Amino acid sequence: LRAVVLGYACHATTFDGEAIHGDWPAAARDSIERRHPGSTALVLIGAGADANPNPRRSAEAVVTHAVEVANQVDRLLTGPMRVITDPPAAALARITLDFDAVPGVTELEGTAAGSDRPAITAAHLLSRLSAGEDIGSVSYPIQRWSFGDSLSMVFLAGEVVADYSLRLKREIPGDRLWVSAYTGA
Repeated sequence: LRAVVLGYACHATTFDGEAIHGDWPAAARDSIERRHPGSTALVLIGAGADANPNPRRSAEAVVTHAVEVANQVDRLLTGPMRVITDPPAAALARITLDFDAVPGVTELEGTAAGSDRPAITAAHLLSRLSAGEDIGSVSYPIQRWSFGDSLSMVFLAGEVVADYSLRLKREIPGDRLWVSAYTGA
């Protein structure tokens, strides 16, 4: 075994901001690589921004989740697999997402006076406004890799919830669609 690429649609928030740590994805990678010396494991996060790990808030929970993921990888490695023979064909598109509501300068200035995440976002938006940029929409990247009819992988930017994955699975034909989030710039 040289490499394993796996995806799981779940937030990496077992520690829930209590520590700087790779959480269950890093621990799962380490576990898989220990079980399969010489291999490299890559963990992709799926459209799971609305799915938190349970239990949470402990190092023991991180290990529990990591072992479960590694166990599933081992289970799948012993089962039947489909061979992918087609090289990947890649496409990148950007769509414009318009916001329903855009805060005004006064509201942004009031929010920016704080020290929390909304304050940081408000300050960023004020900076964009002062540079003459539009904050009423965002250019959103979507990338797709297709391996013939064997597999399609869609890469979405940002924190994406399960409904995005479900919609793509309805709209893209075939039974082998893999959706990953947190992947665009």
